[in-house]
Amino acid sequence: MHNSTYLTFTLPMHWALALVNASPLPEAHQQELNNWLKSNDIDPISCVECSEEPLFKRFHDASPQVLPCLCLTYTFLRQEKNKF
Repeated sequence: MHNSTYLTFTLPMHWALALVNASPLPEAHQQELNNWLKSNDIDPISCVECSEEPLFKRFHDASPQVLPCLCLTYTFLRQEKNKF
């Protein structure tokens, strides 16, 4: 049995190409995304939604590794396995 948790983050808009469309990013951006996913224990294919209207954010959930930029709100589904 699995428990599902939705996690919401404000992240760079340019990551949507990889998270929503499963398309490759330029190498530097892909490395930023991979580092963020790994440090937050997020599976990239678990992105289930993102907002449509970007907002410029000086601080966001990928700060300080990623400079201020246009951001979207992304929602990820995390499946957690029961331990018993």
